[in-house]
Amino acid sequence: MRVLRHASGSQATQGGILAVPRADSAARRALAVAPLPEFCASMKHVIDCWTYRPLLVLVAVQAAAMTLAVLDARGDWAIPSGLLWLGFLAFPLALWTGLLPLASAYRRGRRRQAVSIALSLAIAAGLGVLGVIFMDTWRLTRDFDAITYRGDNGLCSVPPDGGGVAFCPRVDLDSPEFDPTGCLIVGDRLDGHPKAERAPVSAIVVADRRGAGIRTLAGSEGFRSPAWTPDGRSIFAASYDLSGVLGRWRWPENVRSLVPVLGLKAPNDRPIQFYELAFSPSGRRAVLHGHSIENPVIVDVSEDALTVRPSPALSFATISSPVWLDEQRLLLVGRTEAGKGAGLWEVEPETGATRRIATPGLSLGWSLALSPDRTAVVASAIETDGTQAWDLWRIELATGQVTRLPVKRHVSSMTWGR
Repeated sequence: MRVLRHASGSQATQGGILAVPRADSAARRALAVAPLPEFCASMKHVIDCWTYRPLLVLVAVQAAAMTLAVLDARGDWAIPSGLLWLGFLAFPLALWTGLLPLASAYRRGRRRQAVSIALSLAIAAGLGVLGVIFMDTWRLTRDFDAITYRGDNGLCSVPPDGGGVAFCPRVDLDSPEFDPTGCLIVGDRLDGHPKAERAPVSAIVVADRRGAGIRTLAGSEGFRSPAWTPDGRSIFAASYDLSGVLGRWRWPENVRSLVPVLGLKAPNDRPIQFYELAFSPSGRRAVLHGHSIENPVIVDVSEDALTVRPSPALSFATISSPVWLDEQRLLLVGRTEAGKGAGLWEVEPETGATRRIATPGLSLGWSLALSPDRTAVVASAIETDGTQAWDLWRIELATGQVTRLPVKRHVSSMTWGR
């Protein structure tokens, strides 16, 4: 381009257009490929600046958050919830970062650039939608409520007062039990897919209040129905492969030992397989129940053995879920006649005395859990008016008042923590 100058050396115009030196054109070309921050200093290149760096970084953050959430939901890692929330917040930031450059690239006819921006935004939107759908149900949002039970697809929980809705964050644990502090949950979990060639084997897992797996107990394969001792220092569990023996794990050392049940007489020499175990408030006594046992078995607990205490036979056709109300009394679900509805019973195992606790309009199922203050229980039950749906009910022991709790589908084993 020719440059016209006045005699004074100032720049001149030709046809009303300012003539620009060739050196300025070279400077503009250099600016187009300059690195940050000079590259972003020119508003003409804001599209390139805000597309290929921050937008892709935000999408990568979203993808990482979703991956961590899946690992957290599987119980493999205990991911801080704040980190996952930060990943999901990258979705609106990605939209804000990408929409304006997309519109500008489209207006300028930069099709390839517009396609790359649109693809990045589509990925961000997909990850964001998944986050919105599952945010309320993933356990990363909060801890389990005090009443936690096994549902169709894993653990669920509800508040003791019956408010709100059931929280079901897809945690695959069965037979849950809170530790005395309410901070940890022990349960059994199947190792392997049910459709795999070999049959899945259960193992005992200790998880935190969100259900994130902390540790699988050493040598716990094949054990089920774990129970904490009242001091929180040991975990006991039963195995269908061992007759008359329980597994014991020191916590948190995770050291296993086998504890025999002494003085136990098996009917007709059949193997005895325990599947229910509960300790008295002091931990000095325990109650056992299982296959081939018609009555609850009361044992004295020592360091290296459980010794059976003689107790009179009870007049029940079937029993389940015995728990200690205090050092002398049990609560259990009992049925006095086969085929009849089951009720809630108070039992004194030393004397054989029984007392039925009123549960107006309810026939109880097989599971119950006692509140930490021992004034109420939660149990699965159906209404005796003909409704066949199994629900979760809170029962006040002093008054017999019953309250339906919100549940999702089937209810099996349950626990009530602090």
